[in-house]
Amino acid sequence: MQTFNKHTGTTLFAALMAIAIAYSVFEYRVLTKRAQAENIRVQAENSVLAATSRYEQFLFDVNNRSTRFADFITQELNRLPNNHAAVLTQARKEFGFWQFIVFEDGLPILWDGFANVALLDSLYLNQPDISLSLATKNNVTKLVAQIPVAIKTDEITHRYQVVTGTRIAQDNILKIG
Repeated sequence: MQTFNKHTGTTLFAALMAIAIAYSVFEYRVLTKRAQAENIRVQAENSVLAATSRYEQFLFDVNNRSTRFADFITQELNRLPNNHAAVLTQARKEFGFWQFIVFEDGLPILWDGFANVALLDSLYLNQPDISLSLATKNNVTKLVAQIPVAIKTDEITHRYQVVTGTRIAQDNILKIG
């Protein structure tokens, strides 16, 4: 006790320094955690923006590819109106969609891939504009593009509906391999 009374100033200074150091460590940790939280927020925001940009680009690419496909199909059908097999073969080579169906005046005339004509018949024939939609059937999720095209030849207007499907995901319940 006597030592404490003799060195009161030194002891109080040491205690004050210990408190100041402890407070500095506490503030440093709080500021570091705030900076880490801010970095995490910025990284998450950047990731969401990048994913949104990639998704928008993907939608643009599917829409562009489907529109080019619709143009190709209608040109080829006008050029080779009675040779659907040749048009189908060329369409497969040029575009390679997971599925597509082409309706002419409401009747399916070309299809390929996993295109169930009976199911798609009623779904897409009444679409007046280009549309993109996400569809899930059984274990497959796909992006479906529907493009209406009207071609006038010899005073007759043919209405085509071109439906393309791009597979997004497919879950298989059976383990293979």
